[in-house]
Amino acid sequence: MDLRARRHEDPHLALVESHIWPSRHAFSVGTSMPAVGSGVYLFVPQDDGVYNRLFADVTSDGTMCGYIPEWPIGTFFITLPDANTLWIQILDGEHPDPADRVFTDDKVVFKR
Repeated sequence: MDLRARRHEDPHLALVESHIWPSRHAFSVGTSMPAVGSGVYLFVPQDDGVYNRLFADVTSDGTMCGYIPEWPIGTFFITLPDANTLWIQILDGEHPDPADRVFTDDKVVFKR
């Protein structure tokens, strides 16, 4: 089954556990991120390090986390600048240390 199949999608972003593969977490992306095609981007969560941390480990302390999905589209970077805001951006190519990464005007901001 190709989870990247393009269908009509609404603007959304969900950071969730996969209901199909329990050992993986996923970014479910609709039309909210123009630099990323709509689809489900899976990764295997890690308990330590700077990449693929559990979503529950991301707190509103301004720390940036990087996620490398199994389908090679680039690296997602996220941060929570406060308890109600999420910044996300995708970077092509290398996987730099998130501490060395700076968000640009291309980031997408979500408010809850």
